[in-house]
Amino acid sequence: SPVCSEDQKWTYGTARGQQVDVSCRVDAHPEAHSFRWAFNTSTELVHIPKNRTHFHRNRSLMAYTPTTHHDFGTLLCWAVNEVGPQPQPCVYLVVPAAVPEPVHNCSVWHNASAAGEVVVSCEAGWSGGLTQTFTLE
Repeated sequence: SPVCSEDQKWTYGTARGQQVDVSCRVDAHPEAHSFRWAFNTSTELVHIPKNRTHFHRNRSLMAYTPTTHHDFGTLLCWAVNEVGPQPQPCVYLVVPAAVPEPVHNCSVWHNASAAGEVVVSCEAGWSGGLTQTFTLE
């Protein structure tokens, strides 16, 4: 039966009213023939209508648009193939995207083992829910 593919995106950042395409990939042989999605609230599972999703082979794509702060949280995806249903869902986190926080706790020191080399080390702040990169000027 299908299992979640390990190498995939698990956290999606977006804003209220902005659509995000969440991708669910599974490893399955034979290939998955259907998928189902649900949103996990604090009290219940809300099933996502199939018309908001589509799939091809072992991947399902779901267009998700959070409209209130209650719509951020956990999306669950299950696949089914001829062997049977996926026993454990793939779990994706949808978080509110925001401006990332600045770096903090920075240290600068001269590397005595390399002539003229200066080392800068900082801790990242909160990412804002999206992948971030850093540039030193």
